[in-house]
Amino acid sequence: MITTYNAAMSRSTRVLWLLEEIGAPYALVPVEIARPDGSGGPDPANPHPLGQVPCIRDGDEIIVESLAIWLHLADLHPEARLAPPPGDPRRSEYMGWLGAATALFEPLVGEAASGAPLEPRQAAAREWLESRFAAGLARDPWLLGEAFTTVDLVYGSLMLVFPAVLTPTPAIAAWLERLAARPALARVREKEGRGGG
Repeated sequence: MITTYNAAMSRSTRVLWLLEEIGAPYALVPVEIARPDGSGGPDPANPHPLGQVPCIRDGDEIIVESLAIWLHLADLHPEARLAPPPGDPRRSEYMGWLGAATALFEPLVGEAASGAPLEPRQAAAREWLESRFAAGLARDPWLLGEAFTTVDLVYGSLMLVFPAVLTPTPAIAAWLERLAARPALARVREKEGRGGG
């Protein structure tokens, strides 16, 4: 059984959401982490070597870093259909979306949160991501097609908090509404003590 070490409203929240979407049993261990405002700090209950999150335990194996955890969990539970399996024509697109989430999208979210103007490279990354969103949501309700996947969860988890990171469009607004209505997300908010917020 998977154990996830969770600090509310952090990168570990989307791991918790992914586990709720998968629907398999898991153990939840709340942990403290150092927060940007100076609160929190290292928690002896957290096995992450740097005292951060996300971090999961699968048997004797400790897995850290968001991308590794998303890939591990979605592939570990193919019955949840949250990832195209190896050999599927959309597998490379799926992998590309997840790689761009950590390499391009998260830095854009950081800039949006700070209010700083984008540098030319970041502006180009934003324009490229916006074109991918536009193309995906023009043809389907979810970024990879007719079905919700880990890609929607990863991008949506940040855009539900920072919706202005990409230029708002009716298609993005409708996609965010579909994400916000997912029962698994409601369960995550309850477990993190956020109720409906």
